[in-house]
Amino acid sequence: MNADTSTGLPVPDAPAAPQTSRIVLRVHPEMPLLAFPEGVALEVLADPVSIRIPNTRRWFDGAVGLRGNLLPILDLAAWAGHRTDPGKRRLLAVSSSRTPFALVSGGIPQLLAIASDGAQSVEASAARPADALAAYLGAAHATRLGTVHEFDLHAWVAEVRRDLAGGVSG
Repeated sequence: MNADTSTGLPVPDAPAAPQTSRIVLRVHPEMPLLAFPEGVALEVLADPVSIRIPNTRRWFDGAVGLRGNLLPILDLAAWAGHRTDPGKRRLLAVSSSRTPFALVSGGIPQLLAIASDGAQSVEASAARPADALAAYLGAAHATRLGTVHEFDLHAWVAEVRRDLAGGVSG
């Protein structure tokens, strides 16, 4: 409790803003820190054996086997026009209620508390990066790690799937 300076009476502290824990990840040093949707799990794959598939897009990095399933490997940084450092390359299995896949990352996922009511939101015009990823970014939040952007993973994956299918939805 704080004291009111004019009366000296105790004043209750303001209630803390509601927060939610979210998985955040910076897939490339030149890209923003992304908050993945609730319900999405990321698993760092130890010593994955992947296969490259010839004649595919640069950001489609092949496939990897995981517990009997073959997952496509998507490189978000390459999709956005960045080069991934092979020495810092990690594969993350991305699981949600939709199609699982592997994601190339130069960073390690972290769990971070983010204000769930927008109390820590950053001015959108100042925070939004102007690159290929901008269409998939939502609210920006000020956190102890810096600005974190909500990432519409499902919309991005839908776009990638359309692109891989030659522009055909399905």
